[in-house]
Amino acid sequence: MTHPRGQQCVVVQMVDRKLQMVEGRKRDEKADHEIGIPFREGLRQTGNGKQSDHMAYKRHLPVGHRCQFGRAGALFSLELLLVLPILWIVFSGVVELSLILIGLQKVQAASSAACRVGTLPAGDLAAQDQAMRDAAIAALQTPGMVNGYQMTASIGQYSGDPVVVEISVPMVTVAPDMLKVIGFTLQGRQLVARTEMCKQ
Repeated sequence: MTHPRGQQCVVVQMVDRKLQMVEGRKRDEKADHEIGIPFREGLRQTGNGKQSDHMAYKRHLPVGHRCQFGRAGALFSLELLLVLPILWIVFSGVVELSLILIGLQKVQAASSAACRVGTLPAGDLAAQDQAMRDAAIAALQTPGMVNGYQMTASIGQYSGDPVVVEISVPMVTVAPDMLKVIGFTLQGRQLVARTEMCKQ
């Protein structure tokens, strides 16, 4: 038969242990709130009534270690702020270069088309010059490039003479000036294509 004093000691120990658990939960909740982690009410229970290893680890994790999680999140945000502008610059450079290459192909095609028309025999030089410009405009296609292009032509008078056509288009009419913020601007730059053929 258990002595009454022994029973009282057991009850006091159980009450003290319960109070310690409540105080520990309050400390954990306060620490989680300070580092921005929402406190999870209660411990997850498995089927047999025991707390899971993950929650047990979190409950006994020192406050200093849990604060490191907050620092890691701050460092990740700082790294993201540093990396995103670099990624944006690289992306902008790729897009701008692609548009410039496409525009250069159009300028080369326009120069070739105009020069081919210039090699044909013609009695009216003014009509031939207009036909060359029409061929160049048809090859350029883009309204911005058509409005900004310049063409110079040198047409020989006799068969076998060289016919030289040079077409230039401002780069700003081909691609947006996306890298201007880092000092690389398209203002004042030209896309130039030169074609030389023999007159028929």
